[in-house]
Amino acid sequence: MDSKVIFNNEYLTLTSNWDGVYIETHQKGFSFDKLNSILSAHPEIEINNFTALKLSINNAPKPPEKIGRIKERISIELLDNDMKATVTLNVPAEELKPENRTNLSTEVMEKLDKLGVIEGIKSDALLGELKPCIPHIIAEGIRPVDGSDSIVQTYEMHEIKPEVDQDASVDFYDLRLINSVKAGEWLGERVDATDGTPG
Repeated sequence: MDSKVIFNNEYLTLTSNWDGVYIETHQKGFSFDKLNSILSAHPEIEINNFTALKLSINNAPKPPEKIGRIKERISIELLDNDMKATVTLNVPAEELKPENRTNLSTEVMEKLDKLGVIEGIKSDALLGELKPCIPHIIAEGIRPVDGSDSIVQTYEMHEIKPEVDQDASVDFYDLRLINSVKAGEWLGERVDATDGTPG
């Protein structure tokens, strides 16, 4: 893969290659404030070698030195047991303007489809305010709802004990050890379980 020039002026050149982002400095005098504004305009660049970057600028001119990598344009992360998906857009602010989002929205939907995210997609999330390098919730699943268990209510049995008379005697012929009911009396009921809702 050929090198692609990201930024070029009389002080430095930033290029991307298959294995990362390189800086080549041509002369001294370039400030780190200006470099920060360049990096802000190119959120796709991830600097992971600040030492090499600093040495290249402070000791210009210097040959090409690897300072980072190109991030994925559209990064989707599945969270919360795959119940939520966030999208991080590592693209220039120009692409995030509402009038320039058509292709970007298509790319996001294709990426969601490749990851198997087909339910709960919040397509309106791509219509609101978007900022580069900040995760935005793009899909959220509906959690399953458990059904209710069945309920069984039964006739309440009386405590079984012999009846003691006032004179402390017990009628051993009628100990009332059996709970008797009459025909048609309520003995119990069952409420069936209900189905849950799948997520």
